[in-house]
Amino acid sequence: QSTSYVQDEVLRDLMVAAGFDEQITEPLVSEIKPNRIPVVLQNSLNVEKSMLRTSLKGNLILALEEQKKYRKDRIYLFEIGKVYYQQNKEYKEEKTLSGIMQGIDVSYSGIRGVVEYVFRRLGFMVDNSLVSIEALSGHNNLFFFEILIDQLPSLTKVNKKGIYTSPPHVVLEDLSLLVPMDCRVGDLITALENISPVVMHVQLGEEPRTLNDNMKSVFLHVSYHDPKKTLS
Repeated sequence: QSTSYVQDEVLRDLMVAAGFDEQITEPLVSEIKPNRIPVVLQNSLNVEKSMLRTSLKGNLILALEEQKKYRKDRIYLFEIGKVYYQQNKEYKEEKTLSGIMQGIDVSYSGIRGVVEYVFRRLGFMVDNSLVSIEALSGHNNLFFFEILIDQLPSLTKVNKKGIYTSPPHVVLEDLSLLVPMDCRVGDLITALENISPVVMHVQLGEEPRTLNDNMKSVFLHVSYHDPKKTLS
């Protein structure tokens, strides 16, 4: 198996474990405002789709709109695919991992946490030059991220929690905690992720609420996974 194939499989498992659904969309699109110089096909079989995508964002937005028909409270979608563009009269292609998140509890910190989770589970520090995150205007609580995975270091190591089976057996649970006011949420999440090998990912569900001068409540989304057995 090629290094690229293994990397893609690991990334798929990580995203599914974080609660995302995978999308596979076609590269032919019709982008109104491409973020790069597009590759336009002269003899496209589809008049409405005459260029190659410069981003996965448009297709993910369309997929999200389709998912809204099912009245989901939260929609998390991702895709691993190539984008195409022109640079200095040369044709370029890049493979990206892109994701989109929408829900009443979705925030910049939440989607940033997903990106940090992916890098951490691969065994790398976050490289901000390979990551972009944006809030999409005209939509409520909708965020998009993109990671240039072609430029990631080779997968020579994975953190102690290991590479997952495909598909992984994941248990999702919401956790509400009562903690002192001076308890930092980041420290709490780190402590919970390190408390057991089966704790895969911990994400803030909503902003902490102050109960009194001494205590606050923290709502978290927790995912569990064991590569050798199904958890009860």
